[in-house]
Amino acid sequence: MKIGIATTTVHVPYALKLLLERRHTGLLANYDVRAFVTADEKTPAAAYEFCADLPCCEIYSPDRQRALGYACSDLLGWATVGRRSISLLEAAAWGADAVLLWDDDNLPMSREYFLDFARVLLN
Repeated sequence: MKIGIATTTVHVPYALKLLLERRHTGLLANYDVRAFVTADEKTPAAAYEFCADLPCCEIYSPDRQRALGYACSDLLGWATVGRRSISLLEAAAWGADAVLLWDDDNLPMSREYFLDFARVLLN
């Protein structure tokens, strides 16, 4: 089973690293987990470098988003949570069986954080 994480960011998504570190534990050990990050026009260059160093993470710059050709892109606007829809579409194109819509300022406060989502998605 493939689990996608769809998010958008205007910051360096440090919490995403914590979330992805949990992808090989317990309930998720047998699942393919990938993050799809939709950047915004205000997203700093450091966010692209950070995501490039994360395993199983794709970040989409504004130019890359435009190149994807989604008709909804212009309608979504910039600096909106709706921009995350591009990540959702990319997770679906990847073949995700389940997608977690996640906000990059949600810190995983326990070791079970991602597993709690997985339990809901997988049951």
